[in-house]
Amino acid sequence: LVRAGTFIEGLAPERAIRNLIYALGKGVLKVMSKMGISTVASYRGAQVFEAVGLDQAFVDKYFNGTA
Repeated sequence: LVRAGTFIEGLAPERAIRNLIYALGKGVLKVMSKMGISTVASYRGAQVFEAVGLDQAFVDKYFNGTA
């Protein structure tokens, strides 16, 4: 791969998107593991977060019981 400015030549856009999603997922899991949370399901179940800036109807539907 050859970098040209901010673009990487020789990398298909689909592959770049897959790489980005993978990297973001790994980053989120790393932060969660430092909080003592091993899976997304346990994070949602533990409700160790606040729903700031979200519509109350949305929070009630998808994150029942969240402040």
